[in-house]
Amino acid sequence: MDGGPGADAQDRLSVDDLVKVYAIDDQFLQLRIESGSPLLPQTLGQALLQCRFGVIVVAVSRPSRGNAAVKPALVQTKYRAGDTL
Repeated sequence: MDGGPGADAQDRLSVDDLVKVYAIDDQFLQLRIESGSPLLPQTLGQALLQCRFGVIVVAVSRPSRGNAAVKPALVQTKYRAGDTL
């Protein structure tokens, strides 16, 4: 199991697995965007979190029909209430 981009979904490493593999558990945080957040309705590019706070957003987990879909953080990703960064 290499967890690479071409791997089947069941073979991909979870976020928790990646945090352990790369030994970044002391540097990795998950933040939830609540309704009323000043991040809404900005995009990742507009929010400038890395420039303003030194935060690097690597993925966005978005609730979708009972499951959370984890997607790469792209500059055009528009934040929504309930997203987890």
